[in-house]
Amino acid sequence: MTFMRRFMDMLNMTNQNNGTKTVKNVSYSSDLFKIYNGSLSKRKEEIISRDILSTIGLCSANNLCKEARDYLDQKHSRIETCVYAANLCIPAINNNELYLVSHAFQWAGAKYRKEAISYTKEFILKGAISDYIPCYICSQYGTSFDQRIKFIAIEHQNLAILYSKEYMFREAIAELQIALQIAPYLLSIYSCISQNYVKLGDYESALSILHQAQNTKYYKQDNTMRKLIDNSINNVIHKKEQGYVYKPRNKKN
Repeated sequence: MTFMRRFMDMLNMTNQNNGTKTVKNVSYSSDLFKIYNGSLSKRKEEIISRDILSTIGLCSANNLCKEARDYLDQKHSRIETCVYAANLCIPAINNNELYLVSHAFQWAGAKYRKEAISYTKEFILKGAISDYIPCYICSQYGTSFDQRIKFIAIEHQNLAILYSKEYMFREAIAELQIALQIAPYLLSIYSCISQNYVKLGDYESALSILHQAQNTKYYKQDNTMRKLIDNSINNVIHKKEQGYVYKPRNKKN
């Protein structure tokens, strides 16, 4: 069963439980939130964490709570701020807290990458949906799609980036393939997959995935993405001709 089918089945199940008719574009219901979050209540620590992280663009908050303002007034570094905000929500009980913790550790850099991977994986396993992710229908390439679906794909891409930085290129490719299945209109994912194949020295696969992108309807409709894919192909060909071999920097044996 595909990801999209599983996702829609969960939405349909919620509507059936509520005794309503199933519709294509549904908004969140309280039952659906309970499925993903386990709890609708926000802890005070989550609110403080959210407000702190809003200052570096991870989420939005109109008015910062006093505790967040007091902490930010102390002028901590970005890494210190991210780690502090993450620790406020540990243990992460619901998806809102998992969102904050995983993204905070993602922004905290290499020292906290293992934590970022762990919490991002957990967030994905629980549906990768939270109150902090936009919920609306978008239109692109003549197709309407649920913005929540796009953000789920982006979470898989985020995990792939973390894997790649840990030199786990095959794991990164696997996550990117999932992201591509969820949101095939995100053509930049093709380029990311290709880059990981290049690091593995697999130039044939690196070119093959880019040629797949050229055969999609989205490639033909987006000049920016078309240039990205074409440039990626040229870069792969150039590296292959030059005999490029990826050499990890500062990799621990």
